Amino acid sequence: MTIRTILPPVDPSSGFWAASARNGFDAPSLWVAASDALATVFALTPMEVRDFLDGTTGDLLADDIGFIEGGAADAAAIEALLYARLRHLGWQRLYAQTIAAIRTGDAARPASPPKPPGARGESAPPAQRSRD
Repeated sequence: MTIRTILPPVDPSSGFWAASARNGFDAPSLWVAASDALATVFALTPMEVRDFLDGTTGDLLADDIGFIEGGAADAAAIEALLYARLRHLGWQRLYAQTIAAIRTGDAARPASPPKPPGARGESAPPAQRSRD
């Protein structure tokens, strides 16, 4: 058995931890299992695992864990889910982009969806007028 360093979340009110709690899972034990699974499947360092789980992709993973038949009892169940998702191009791309962003330091919150106009204080684009 490999002994891994499991880092706590930076902000438990977002990412994987928050989504786990929102979905009714035991967030502390699921965090440990998911950390181990991600480190195994993607060969991530402890900091990379934490960054993955703290980001939007971690939130999506916590939601996806609800599809594990019988629940996410351990890291092996989460690993099986990750391997199943990697057979689909969309999930492959999402995971690859997230990990690349983490490793290059290009994103504090990897794979965050763009915010709609006006969400960050910008004005919405003007409505188009008809030329009738």
